[in-house]
Amino acid sequence: MKMGGKRAVLTITASIKSKINDLVDHLSGFLPLDTYKGESISFRSIFEESRVGKYLPEGPKKPALREGFTKVFRYHERLPKKLIQKIIPAGIEYGKFKRRPISRTQIEKLNQLLLALEIDIESDLLSLNLNENLPQITLPPIELLNRLRNHNLVEELQSEVLILFANGHFNESVRKACEIFEHEVQKKIGSSDIGKTLMGKAFNVQNPLIKLTPLSTQNEIGLQEGFQLMSMGAMAGIRNIFSHGNQDPRTPEESFELLMFINWLFRVFKEA
Repeated sequence: MKMGGKRAVLTITASIKSKINDLVDHLSGFLPLDTYKGESISFRSIFEESRVGKYLPEGPKKPALREGFTKVFRYHERLPKKLIQKIIPAGIEYGKFKRRPISRTQIEKLNQLLLALEIDIESDLLSLNLNENLPQITLPPIELLNRLRNHNLVEELQSEVLILFANGHFNESVRKACEIFEHEVQKKIGSSDIGKTLMGKAFNVQNPLIKLTPLSTQNEIGLQEGFQLMSMGAMAGIRNIFSHGNQDPRTPEESFELLMFINWLFRVFKEA
């Protein structure tokens, strides 16, 4: 059977369908299906990042996930494992944010459900550093929060990012700022690339899709090249790291500094 020219790699029998449904029912609590305007990580954003967003229909969460995962298993050999490997750390971070930490029991059950579908990531799951205690929320010092509120933040960082920081979700505020910046660069050049690859193409000094300067002097060329490297570094050294669920909470001061850096990148990009 084919779907849009793509040949099935797995026949979905009644037994396999039942196992996929069991997996979906367990995974469904890890993340939301969608978020408002796609501003936070969700099942849909992960599917879209993997270029299978079309597999997830609109509608109730579990039926949508069952249909989406069934199509992934039917038409992709390696993608089910890759999706799970993205969902787990995102779910751990989301659980911390919602103050519903993912437990070792949940991970052990997930492992059994995956093994039943011949997906073996047991060593990765066993090595997860889980903290099942409710995270202590540390609010930022009022003077630091006021500095952030009164700073000339770009419009895109003035709502959700600021709220997350004010409520003590420092890692999440930095991750969200990076993702918003990444999304705006994608829109600007009409690209589905992500992370370092996106920034490398967008600000490439030899063939820039976004020119920050006329590139007529050595200083202008240096700014373009430096910005390319800094934006690539922001994706690799900040966004990717803060997207993982095993990061210890950063201090308000460090998070403030990181947000200032991302805000500067954003402002230079918008003024291009």
